[in-house]
Formats: sequence, C-alpha cells, structure tokens
Amino acid sequence: MALLLWGITSWFTADYFFSNSDAKKLLAQHQLEPHDDFKIVYKHSGVAPGEYFEEFTISITSSDKQRLINEIRQSRYFVPAGQQPADFHTSRHTPTKTILQQDYEDQFAFIREYAEILPDEPPVYHTIYIYKKDNTMQYHESDE
Repeated sequence: MALLLWGITSWFTADYFFSNSDAKKLLAQHQLEPHDDFKIVYKHSGVAPGEYFEEFTISITSSDKQRLINEIRQSRYFVPAGQQPADFHTSRHTPTKTILQQDYEDQFAFIREYAEILPDEPPVYHTIYIYKKDNTMQYHESDE
C-alpha cells in the first residue's frame, strides 16, 4: 500500500519538481539543448489507459534559437522544402529496435521528430518545436 501511495504521489508531483536540468537532459538526448540560461514556462504530463505523454515549453535566448535552427537545417535528416515529412505514426511494430528521425520546417516552427519503435512495445514519439514567432521551444513525448 505504501508503495502504491508513493507512486501516485510521485506522479502528481513530477510536474511541480521538474527542473531546468531535467529539461536539458531530455533535450540533450536529441542533440538540441540550449547553451544559455532558459526558463520553463509550461510543464505537463499525463497518463491514460495505454498512453503516456510529457510536454514542456521553455523560453530561450535569440542566440540559442538561431543556433538550434541552424542545427536542424544542417542535419543529415533535414527534409528539404517542398518534400512532405514522413508520418512516423504509421510505423507501429518492427522485429528489431528501430530509430527514426527527421528534421523539417513548417510555417510555424522548425521541428525535430524522433521515434523509437521496439518489438512488442508501443512506439515512443518525441517532437521538438523551435517556434518562429518567439523565442520558445517545446518538447513533446508520447507513446501510443
């Protein structure tokens, strides 16, 4: 019973205790971490039957924004303008571990998408947006 109570309490307080180092660690896994100071402006996570998601938005400096945009544009996974990015959500199950990545630009943001598809497990999708209109960056992770 105590373990169950601890698990529920941990889940409800995870958003509250989420720190800049937690955000940086998640972004570093996708090679898009800010170098300058940043501020967490939004954090939310949730669980539903068969699903999990985590997302946060940070405000970044103009210099970090430009550097991160350049990293996306220069990525070997960058989808050139005029080509349609792949829909990773159609890739459900594979016999071996598969990692998919693509970088592209739409009218609102520069985007890095990353999918981990493991045998006999739901895929995990990670999407990072660097918005054009302001100095914000958003991370979204979900499984289905």
